[in-house]
Amino acid sequence: MKVFSLSMLMIGAIIGAGFASGREIVSFFGTEISPWIALVVGVGIFAVSLVLLSIGIKVKKDSFGEVNQQILGRFSPFADVFLLLNGFIVLSGMLAGMDSLFHPIFSFAPAYSVVSGIVCVFIVTKGVQGIINGSGIIVPLIIIALIAVCAFNFSTSYMTKTAQDLPAAVVYVSMNMMLASTVFTTVNKYSYKQIVGASALTGGVIAVLMLLIISALNKTQTYPYPMPVVEIAKNTSPALYVFSIIAVAIGIFTTMMTAMSGLTEFFVPFVGSRAYSAVFVLLLALMVSNLGFETVIAYLYPIIGVVGLFYIAICFVYLTRNRYRKLSKTANSFFDNRHHDIHKSGKQTKNQSRSHNQV
Repeated sequence: MKVFSLSMLMIGAIIGAGFASGREIVSFFGTEISPWIALVVGVGIFAVSLVLLSIGIKVKKDSFGEVNQQILGRFSPFADVFLLLNGFIVLSGMLAGMDSLFHPIFSFAPAYSVVSGIVCVFIVTKGVQGIINGSGIIVPLIIIALIAVCAFNFSTSYMTKTAQDLPAAVVYVSMNMMLASTVFTTVNKYSYKQIVGASALTGGVIAVLMLLIISALNKTQTYPYPMPVVEIAKNTSPALYVFSIIAVAIGIFTTMMTAMSGLTEFFVPFVGSRAYSAVFVLLLALMVSNLGFETVIAYLYPIIGVVGLFYIAICFVYLTRNRYRKLSKTANSFFDNRHHDIHKSGKQTKNQSRSHNQV
C-alpha cells in the first residue's frame, strides 16, 4: 500500500496540466511523434526517480534547502535559487493552466486560479503526508480519464523519427523530474525496496499514458491546439469532453500541490509557520502566472530541463561517491583485520621458536 501511495504522489507530480493536456508533449517533440519515445521516457523517469528518492531516504531532511546544503555544501545557494525559480515557474504555470482550462467555458478568470490556489494552501499546510493521501484518491481518476479519451482514438501507425527525438526525451525527463524534485528529495520515510517499487510503477504508468497520448495525437492531428487532449475529447463525445476537463483540472491541481509543498517548506524558517509560508508562496505565484499557460510551457519548461540535468548528475555523484566510500572503508577494515591476524600469527610463531631454543 505504501508503494502505491508513493507512486500516486509521483505520478500526480508529473501529469500536471502540460502532460494531461498533451501540450507539453507537443512542445517537446513536435508533430508525428514516435511511440518509442514513451518507452525511453518511462525508463528515464524510473531511473531519475530512484536517484531523487534515494537522496531523500539518505539525507532525511524536510526541505530542499537542507537537502542542497547536505549534498552541495557551500555551493547549495546556487541550487536553492534554481529550485526556487523552478518551483515558482511550475506553480505559476499550473495556476495559469487552471484559468486557461475553464476560461472558454465560463469567463471568470482569474477566479479559477485563486480558488484552486486557496484550496491547495489548505492541503499543503498538512505537510507531505497530506499530499500523499490526496494523491492516492485523485490521481487514479486522471489515469482513467486519459485512458478513456485516448483509447477511443488509438492508432497502430508508427512514426520513425525516434533517434531525432532522443535528446528532447532526455531534457523532457529532466524537466518533469525537476518539477517534482523539491518533494521527491524530502520524502524520507520509505525503505529502499519501497522506492524501487514506486519508481518502477511510476515509470510504467507514465510510459503507457504517454504512448496512448502520442497515438491519439498522431491520429487526430490536434497538435496546434492549446490543450490537444481536451480537444480530442471534445470531438469524440460531450461526456468525454466533460470528463477530460475534470481530469486535466485534477492533473493541474496535483502538480500545483507538489510545487507549493516544496516552496512552502523552504520559506517556513523565514515566515514562522507553514500556513503563512503557503499564503506567501501563492501570492507570488499568482503574480507570475500572468505570463500565461502556453508561454510557460513553450519557453520556460525546456530551460528547467536543461539546467536540471546538472542537478540530477550532482545527486547521482553524491550517492555513488558515498557508496564508494563505504566500500572503500569496508575493504580497508577487512585488510586491516587480515594484517592484524597475520601479524599476530607471526608473533606467536616467533614466541614458540624462542621457547624451543631455550629448551
